[in-house]
Amino acid sequence: MERFFSLKRFHLFAALIIAASILVVYSNSFNAAFQYDDNPQIVDNYVLKDLKNIPSLLKGPRGITLSTFAINYALGGNNVLGYHIVNTAIHILASIAVYFFVFQTILLVKGCTTAAKRVGFFSAMIFALHPVQTQAVTYIVQRMEALSSLFYLLALIFFIRGAKAATPGKRWASYAVSSQGGGCRI
Repeated sequence: MERFFSLKRFHLFAALIIAASILVVYSNSFNAAFQYDDNPQIVDNYVLKDLKNIPSLLKGPRGITLSTFAINYALGGNNVLGYHIVNTAIHILASIAVYFFVFQTILLVKGCTTAAKRVGFFSAMIFALHPVQTQAVTYIVQRMEALSSLFYLLALIFFIRGAKAATPGKRWASYAVSSQGGGCRI
């Protein structure tokens, strides 16, 4: 029982370190102005100015992303801070998902819990802080890439959970969730 709790504590510790690292690295971008495609896609897109348009947004391409922009606009107008906070939060969630994906993948090899924790944590830190991520986090309209990464990682995590499930019901539920993750209109 103690091993279970220490594993949960390690997961929590890893998630907190990943989140804190991302916040430290990207906090200087929270007031960066809208850039390039941000203006036509967000600032000048009047469809985003009314939450009543969300059902029609969800039916079109990039529906989830455009809906999150509409919610951002409803909460703070064109204040970039809210948009940057949401992009950073999505990146934090995707980085934590990398940790759990790598952890679960390595854990498929019996007896490798320590290696799974270490490799999962370091893989997530590389994903979280690698300079290639800067565009997806700080360039607001690139939220679609961050959301795409998050949903694909979640689909993979649920697929692994389904493969390891003890009962057919849990297996099929996990597979059902995993089959939806990659097919979203991000």
